[in-house]
Amino acid sequence: MSDLQTLLESAVDHWVDVDVAADLRRGRSALRRRRLTLGGGIAAALLVAGGTLSAFGGPSEPSTAPSHVTNASATVHAGAFEVPPPPDGWSVWQADSSYVLIAPDGTPPPRDPGIVVVGGKLGITFMTDANGSPKAGPTIDYDGRTFFYNESTGGPAAQVGYEVSSGRWLVLQEAPALHWTVRQMIAYLDGVLVTPDAVPIG
Repeated sequence: MSDLQTLLESAVDHWVDVDVAADLRRGRSALRRRRLTLGGGIAAALLVAGGTLSAFGGPSEPSTAPSHVTNASATVHAGAFEVPPPPDGWSVWQADSSYVLIAPDGTPPPRDPGIVVVGGKLGITFMTDANGSPKAGPTIDYDGRTFFYNESTGGPAAQVGYEVSSGRWLVLQEAPALHWTVRQMIAYLDGVLVTPDAVPIG
């Protein structure tokens, strides 16, 4: 070890003063640059993500956004489900152990309670893969769940759904009159609670 020390001492022909304050200033300056670079990268990533999410933004008309509340005490009992409060001017129109229909206030009651007519209404269905899996279209992660978004082939309505348990799905089909974005549909469906009395269709 003394040979190495002797070698190092002989390699330096003069004493070098170290300016600790200058070193600290250079270190802090480098840290600020790194943080600014990282912050700029995060901001750029958020802008790109915002552009991607805007593809699911829906129409630009004024929106009757769901007042999504995760507090179970704020839900409305509907058949075998607990649902978030319906949008203003809407209420639960029909519900049983497999589905919930929400319609504008004043919608005449169904002639046959056993017949489900979704047109112009907000429909929530509990179903199995045998009834047609909604596992298609783009996926959106929300509140720890993976939701699937599908445009309806029969009209302007769209649907979102997620797998509650193996082969069992909860699906929401939006009434076009609500002008909800996909995110708003997902937020509403995420607040629906399936009780043990629920029976999946199919």
